[in-house]
Amino acid sequence: MILMHLIISMKKKKIIKLRMWAIKYRILLIHLDKLLNTLQQRVLSSLPKSSKTFLTSNTVECEISIMEDCDENTSDEYMYFGVEQDLQFCVNTILHPDNILELKINIDNMKIFKSSIKTMWPILIKVHFQPDIYKLFIAAAYVGNSKSKSINLFLKDFITKINFKRGIMINNEHLNIKIKCFICDMPASYLKCFKDYNSKYDCERLGMLNKY
Repeated sequence: MILMHLIISMKKKKIIKLRMWAIKYRILLIHLDKLLNTLQQRVLSSLPKSSKTFLTSNTVECEISIMEDCDENTSDEYMYFGVEQDLQFCVNTILHPDNILELKINIDNMKIFKSSIKTMWPILIKVHFQPDIYKLFIAAAYVGNSKSKSINLFLKDFITKINFKRGIMINNEHLNIKIKCFICDMPASYLKCFKDYNSKYDCERLGMLNKY
């Protein structure tokens, strides 16, 4: 029974490595289909024949929702991807002997298409560590003609999920979560609820009145 579990575990690791290889080197689906067909017949019979099934590109675990505060003339969309699963996937607990994870959070805007005024506002997270080995992952994204009208709705899911008061379990290790910093440029200044640089009261520190 133990041997059977070991064999299954080894096969799963091989499948995960093969999937990561296909994604990293952007293997065309038509070529991946042929490779999977060969491997299924000779090496791993549990492999699917379809590359889409193998890459799980035909399944989605999150839903797109319409922002509650948008008016009738706009079609603002919001999607929450999650935080805990990405941390469990990417974090190496051996590198954190103090059992503390420090997170850097970035919120910015970007244009999606040249021919459209729609912009996307993603919430990006990165584990702080030196040397810089961790990659960014996306926690949530808002798409609309402008920034979200309600900062509370935009951050609601993120704040609820990121508030790990009891920490998080990764590979049977308990780690505490701390926010290292928020990284936001001027377009994302509305997250701090102060006016832009060309407004009447644009100084976030001194509250000084601009002279015109």
